[in-house]
Amino acid sequence: MAAFTSHSAEPCYTPQPDPNYELRLFMEQFARDSERSWSRMDLCTQAYREKEEILLSIKNRVDDLERSYAQPAPDHPSATILEEEVEEEG
Repeated sequence: MAAFTSHSAEPCYTPQPDPNYELRLFMEQFARDSERSWSRMDLCTQAYREKEEILLSIKNRVDDLERSYAQPAPDHPSATILEEEVEEEG
C-alpha cells in the first residue's frame, strides 16, 4: 500500500509571533504608568504649594498677634498695670 502524503505547491504559512510584541506591551504600560505618576506628582506639587501658602498665612497671623500682644494699647488696663510694675521695681 502506498502511503498517502499531501504536498501542496505553496508552503503552509504559520504566523510568526511579533518579536516586538512584549516590548510594545511594556512600552504602552510604561507610558500609562508614567502618565499616572506625572499626574500624581502634579497633585502632590499643588498640595505642597497650598500647604506652604496656608502655613505662611498662619505664621503671618501669629506674628500679627504677637505684635499686638507685645504692645498693649495705652488706654488698655494692662498698660497701666505694666507701668505700675515698672515704677515699683524702679
